[in-house]
Amino acid sequence: MSVLSNAVGADRRAASALRPSCGGRLPLNRRSLGGMSAGKRILKMVLIVTASVVALAVVAVGGLFAYTAIDKEDRFYLVDAEPSDPDYLFTLDADSEKSSLDRERFGFAVHRLKRGMGVVFGYRFYSSGSVTVIDDELYRKVTIWIPSWAPQSQTELNLRDRAKAIVMFSRGASAWPRNDCSGYVSSGSLRVEHRGARYAVSVHAQLEPRGYS
Repeated sequence: MSVLSNAVGADRRAASALRPSCGGRLPLNRRSLGGMSAGKRILKMVLIVTASVVALAVVAVGGLFAYTAIDKEDRFYLVDAEPSDPDYLFTLDADSEKSSLDRERFGFAVHRLKRGMGVVFGYRFYSSGSVTVIDDELYRKVTIWIPSWAPQSQTELNLRDRAKAIVMFSRGASAWPRNDCSGYVSSGSLRVEHRGARYAVSVHAQLEPRGYS
């Protein structure tokens, strides 16, 4: 009997240990019952997506600034092409009125091209300047026109003879086209060397500014 009583007493003590003391409730782990609520999950996803978009935007803007800070250069040649008006700067010199339209664009118009005869060699340079400074963009343009043919071997031409070659040059600030320097390169020589699919071109001459007086 004493053994049985001891066993029953032990079961009762074990059962009483499972009951909450002082009438309280058993503590529950909410995460184990339902996990994170749906609202919190959605909010967390929204925050992650927003942070990702902001990070991509920052990277894109940084890349754009880095790209615009790089100077741009372009070299090309065109066969069966010619300047739209190779004497354009001489025309400006003869224009005593110097209309505002011409004065705004003459530095660029002399380099305009069209389909025609001969070969054109071109060089274009553009600098966007500093990202912290406004209106400090710069450009340089060189256009070389050989009216007769595209050289197939090393050739040197006298630039005093406009029937053989014409070299046009412009440089200035993109924001201030009135103040650019444009003219014809003369009193020198032009050397052209054909190297496979490429040409090596060099000019040794003086610039004769035009379009100002």
